[in-house]
Amino acid sequence: EGTAYETTTPAEGYDTSWYALLIQEPQGQNFEGMTVSFRIGDHDADQTGTWSVGGNTKINLTATTGS
Repeated sequence: EGTAYETTTPAEGYDTSWYALLIQEPQGQNFEGMTVSFRIGDHDADQTGTWSVGGNTKINLTATTGS
């Protein structure tokens, strides 16, 4: 729905290639089941996820540079 969140800090308790996103849904909005897309630097990741409150899903992200 156009809401953007950013993370650059590795998740506590994991190695440096793991990241955790803490997303607070705005009051009155429900993101359950919505598609989550990712960017790696300036590139869209080839993978997406599905939002679930309290979820913990491992997604191995890759991106194509187009060159």
